[in-house]
Amino acid sequence: MMQEYSTELIFRQPVSSDMVIFRFTKPQNWTFEVGQFISLKFGERSFRAYSIASLPEENFIELVVRLVAGGLASEVFRTAKIGQKFVFRGAFGQFQLSENLAFPLVFCATGSGIAPLRAMIRSEARKPNPRPMYLLYGGRTLSDLAYWEEFVKFSNLTIYLGLSQASETEVEVLAFQPEVQVHRGRITHFVRPEMFGNDAEYYICGNGDMVTRVREQLLAQFVKETHIHQERFN
Repeated sequence: MMQEYSTELIFRQPVSSDMVIFRFTKPQNWTFEVGQFISLKFGERSFRAYSIASLPEENFIELVVRLVAGGLASEVFRTAKIGQKFVFRGAFGQFQLSENLAFPLVFCATGSGIAPLRAMIRSEARKPNPRPMYLLYGGRTLSDLAYWEEFVKFSNLTIYLGLSQASETEVEVLAFQPEVQVHRGRITHFVRPEMFGNDAEYYICGNGDMVTRVREQLLAQFVKETHIHQERFN
């Protein structure tokens, strides 16, 4: 039987009306690789996968959860209290950064798909000579984007936000962030490989439709298939 670990909820922070950041205790002697996910247990047999937004060296596990009306896990999370116990399996997954230090890194995310990419960005930024990084991050409005205020602090990260329903106030606020470019529309509308160089590595995470569209656009623009890495959230 696959090993299971016990954990406890220690922090929760709403991002928007349907997305919340949760932080859990990290079991002793348990670790993971940047980009991996865990499977949280709900009831006797149901599991839901969540990518880890924190780093292995941190003493907690951080997840970004989108709440879905009527969803089994969402209903548990909606009412979860600090101190509540959970059980999980893992970590799992091969969605990890390339070791090729010559290539720029391009991250494409929507919704809770930002979780593993946030871990990758932070991991790379801590290196003595981090690679150039670009983040294409999409949502309806600025309030839908977890961690965006954290991302603007990374000097080697250029940010492109795709906001399909951005307000004038949000656009004005972002005008004072020189490292952020704002586009009205979905991130699939401005994926242009020439912006990042021919050898860039792409890491795409989010809903299945977005992942498929971005992948198809990159392949149509002659990006090597081996340079495209993806994780679908459904």
